[in-house]
Amino acid sequence: MSKKQTYKEEVRSKKRKAQVIAHILWSIAAVFFVFGAMHILFFARMFDIRVIDLKMPAVLSQEEVKKVINEWLDDGFWKLTRRNNSILFSFDGLKFRLEQNFLRIANVKVEKRNIHELEIEITNRKAVGVWCLSKQDNCYLFDAGGIAFLETKPSSGSLFAIVDDRRDIFINLGSNVAPSSKLDSILLSRRLLQFGGLGIRKYIIEPGYTSNFDIITAENWKIFLSGNVNINKQISAMFSVLKTKITPEERSKLDYIDLRVPNRVDYKTY
Repeated sequence: MSKKQTYKEEVRSKKRKAQVIAHILWSIAAVFFVFGAMHILFFARMFDIRVIDLKMPAVLSQEEVKKVINEWLDDGFWKLTRRNNSILFSFDGLKFRLEQNFLRIANVKVEKRNIHELEIEITNRKAVGVWCLSKQDNCYLFDAGGIAFLETKPSSGSLFAIVDDRRDIFINLGSNVAPSSKLDSILLSRRLLQFGGLGIRKYIIEPGYTSNFDIITAENWKIFLSGNVNINKQISAMFSVLKTKITPEERSKLDYIDLRVPNRVDYKTY
């Protein structure tokens, strides 16, 4: 081998060694960078959650709500948790966790005041009625969206819409008490009747009813309504008949007013 070839081999060998050393140094630097970043992000307490300002209604247990929040924040491996880093993690999961664990919660708002402070505001569901299943002997509070969120006892009075559902059905907590079309018809009829000064004792859904429902008034006579006919028109027609065709004496003896046939009002007295 000539001196020239030997020199080239030595140069190539030195380059390979330099490349290997450079690769090792870059690998070491990368490891240090990763560990340094991990230390800053999770161990140096530079971005950890230190303060939680919880605003919530008294109907919920603050202790139980805080427990769920802390479990979610501390969920992770070793110290790689959401609590130790407020900038890497989204808090949508916390909102979902709370709403899943507490059916009485209507909405959760989570905001970061700064990198160390969270503000959590919880609003609870507002009951608009009590839905009772006669065959199951169960009653549920439900909100304006129709969600059954709390078991309760049979109720009476004008504060809530009281529904006596006599069909052989089941309702699960967290589910809808009825299709939105039926619920909308019931709640609309309640508003219209109250506006007209007519009190309501309760609603009745008989076996075999799909869209229809009955109302027992505070005067103890019934109204038969159809969910397939415009509720406004049915109620308006009834009030018109009460005003122009039914005398006070007849009204005191009313058995029912039937509004289920479009453009017709039938009634019966005792």
